[in-house]
Amino acid sequence: MIYLASPYTHDDPAVRHNRYWQATLCTAHFARVEIAIFSPIHYGHTLSTSHQRIPKTHDYWMSVCLPILRGAERIYVLTIPGWKESRGLREELDEAEELKLTVCLVDQEFKVRQTDYDELLATMK
Repeated sequence: MIYLASPYTHDDPAVRHNRYWQATLCTAHFARVEIAIFSPIHYGHTLSTSHQRIPKTHDYWMSVCLPILRGAERIYVLTIPGWKESRGLREELDEAEELKLTVCLVDQEFKVRQTDYDELLATMK
């Protein structure tokens, strides 16, 4: 299973919704070609916007998503605006590096390019 990391949090609800939509489109693209992929943004946004009792905090969602990441074979990073600054994405990458998962960048046209952690983290500074 591939774990799709992408930015989400932003003060502007329109930006959050756009990031959710981009993650959803990417997830759908890979699902259509029968690649097993999990998007925590699609999952979390859908739950937290439809159920008032679901916490919306960063710590809550990291406690839900990191165990799923631990079951992944690789991590894809959706390189939409905000990905380099995303605190959650950085935490996911730190966990993925410890797990020695293969990491790939995915652009907005869903093209995939494998990279390594040093190169990736250098671009995020």
